[in-house]
Amino acid sequence: MRIEGKVLERRLMLVAPDKSVAAVFRAQVPQHVWMGMTDGRGVLWIAGDLRFPAVAAVPGGDPLWRITPEKPSQRPQGSVGTDAAFDALVSEARSAVVWHMLG
Repeated sequence: MRIEGKVLERRLMLVAPDKSVAAVFRAQVPQHVWMGMTDGRGVLWIAGDLRFPAVAAVPGGDPLWRITPEKPSQRPQGSVGTDAAFDALVSEARSAVVWHMLG
């Protein structure tokens, strides 16, 4: 399978229902997929065990790309996940997903 467009490595944070970060991956996300996510938030399908390399796709399954768990050495200093701003973003993203599903 060929992925169209520019591809850059991105950091994907999967958020659990309790707003914690369930897993962090590094991936070569297709540019058109990344740009289609409002403010870097969106819904992805993930196939695989979150502890190992897996496959991601937008709903519908096309295109597919490989995602790899982030190594501790790849984490930026002061990683996101513990402040009020992050909590607000997670809450807003969850609301957007629900409204998208309803409407």
